[in-house]
Amino acid sequence: MTLDKIQTAMLKAAMGCEANFFYWLEHDIPNISNNEYANIKYAFESWKNAYENEGLYGTKPDNTTFQFSGITQFPIPPSR
Repeated sequence: MTLDKIQTAMLKAAMGCEANFFYWLEHDIPNISNNEYANIKYAFESWKNAYENEGLYGTKPDNTTFQFSGITQFPIPPSR
């Protein structure tokens, strides 16, 4: 599975400051509906599955790709 640039940025933000990113996503964005939030949570769960199967790739700004590795705790948004 290859994440696009926006998905890659979301995952990197969550890995860098998981608690702050997920709090912001869950509480501070009023225009994300519960359904959209659930879809984002599902996306993170599917990315985790791909990562666990050594098949998760990100996209760099120059459109080249890289394989994610070394993630010790994969970030998953809390339920809303």
